[in-house]
Amino acid sequence: MIRAYWFVRDMPKNYEYITNLEKRLRFLSPDPEERVVKNNPFRTARDLEAMPFPVDGLATGFEDMLKEEEKLGVLNYKVPAINDVCAQDLVTEAYQELIQRKELQPEYQRVRGVAERWGY
Repeated sequence: MIRAYWFVRDMPKNYEYITNLEKRLRFLSPDPEERVVKNNPFRTARDLEAMPFPVDGLATGFEDMLKEEEKLGVLNYKVPAINDVCAQDLVTEAYQELIQRKELQPEYQRVRGVAERWGY
């Protein structure tokens, strides 16, 4: 997933691929409404670059989201701590392994620059 996050945020390099992938997936969808290819003028390389995919892959915000759902009465159980339900330590380990790989350094440096530019 970490590499997928990097790929989507590595713009404009991967813009054409992502756009064509979405078109292909829509075309193959069994839902007729999904098969309509939308030429959304707001779907730019900048929009994709700004997507909130974390460069390090760590999940954030789940506890706050679940607490809000609990307040609304949607959940009928106690909200668990994120560390109890997500293997964040494995994500951290995978991220460290990825950033140590020399062949991934150019990609990582580009995406890290994007994250610094956007602040996340």
